Amino acid sequence: MNNRFKALLLFMFITQTYAENSIGILEVYKLALKHDAQLAQAQAVYQASMEGLDIAKAPLLPQLSASGSYTIDDGTNGGNVGVNAGGNANNIADVSTLSAGVNLRQSLYEKDVWDKYEKAKIVLDKSKYEFKIAEQEMIIRLAKSYFKVLLAQVDLKLEQAQVTANKTQWQRSLESKKVGLVNIADVLQAKSNYDLSKSEKITAENNLDIANEELITLVGVKINNIKTMKFDVRITHKKLDIHQYEDLAVNNNITVLKLTEQKNIADKEVAIQKSGHWPKLYLQGSYVDQSYSNFDSRFAVNYRARSNLKIGIYAQLPIYAGGGISASVSQAIYSAKATNIGVRAAKENAKLNARVEVKNLQRGYKLIAANRVAVQSNEAFVVSAEESYLVGLTDQLSVLTARANKYQALRNLTLSLHNFVLSDLRLAKATGSLSINDLIKIETILSAQKFNG
Repeated sequence: MNNRFKALLLFMFITQTYAENSIGILEVYKLALKHDAQLAQAQAVYQASMEGLDIAKAPLLPQLSASGSYTIDDGTNGGNVGVNAGGNANNIADVSTLSAGVNLRQSLYEKDVWDKYEKAKIVLDKSKYEFKIAEQEMIIRLAKSYFKVLLAQVDLKLEQAQVTANKTQWQRSLESKKVGLVNIADVLQAKSNYDLSKSEKITAENNLDIANEELITLVGVKINNIKTMKFDVRITHKKLDIHQYEDLAVNNNITVLKLTEQKNIADKEVAIQKSGHWPKLYLQGSYVDQSYSNFDSRFAVNYRARSNLKIGIYAQLPIYAGGGISASVSQAIYSAKATNIGVRAAKENAKLNARVEVKNLQRGYKLIAANRVAVQSNEAFVVSAEESYLVGLTDQLSVLTARANKYQALRNLTLSLHNFVLSDLRLAKATGSLSINDLIKIETILSAQKFNG
């Protein structure tokens, strides 16, 4: 069995497993970690920044290089003149020259190089925050996609139940018309509601397909069954001090921290540009060894092997560069000012997001409770309306209205539960604490039980 066939069987097994078993949001998250393109891109940028630190550090370390050459000099044309043993000038015959050497340069004081190294450290810290932002955004995208599928499933189940109920109502009205209990208008009304519910069911099927495709884009495989959230799930109340969450957002929001590092980078760039006014001091040495061969022995005095060692400390001091350094400093200062404003804007935005999500959660508790009561009252209304219709105490419209209200109440409850969970995640993101632990809490309130409308 070749490897390609084995891989195909493994893929079919994994796909079948996800198709048959209900998986929760944690398992979906693990799949997304391996597949999501945006997260992979952020990870690659972070790895590139790690290499950038070594690149910035390199000029601070000794720079050692070697050089060598081998040349053949043809002296038959009389162009080269030497001195023979008798002290007379003569043309030099062919000669081969072999030269080898090493060069060393060590920075002693170059302020711009040190500042660039410090800047690379800050860039690495900024990349860490960018990767963390990508992780948190992936969690939010995953949760939105997951609950979008759940809501689409609920919508489809409700529409299927609506179709079934409306069909039953239409058939009842046909039977009632035969015995003169209803007129043709009631029959047509029931048929109209039945036809409309069929078209709405098709729309719900399409919405579910779209939601599934969006989830596939995140995880890379098709998942037919995911764990659902039951209507009676217990929502834990927690203290929501809006000022406390504002402080957490200002101090811990990852975007704020990232832009703070961006400001630090801009400040360091100002220092780098200012270093153009500073002197540079470095140690430089070289050693060259040179030897000759294939020359006329009469001119041996001219071709003695030689070596040369040179070492010294060199200094450079810029005096005038056409005003370019001063302009670069001014440019860097303005850029630093812009990043400082960006940090302030990010803090204000983080506080706003925290306030919004706290208020969403505060109202979410009340909304969930209200929707649960609405579901109970509408279920009772449906039972009462159907019983009254059977004994002629109410008309068919009341039954259809009661049933439509019940399904709308169920959908409203589902939507409020999902929005509450998403608001909780967004609040964690605003305060910088969003992590896999938040998904673990969601996993505990999910159920493999399928929705029953």
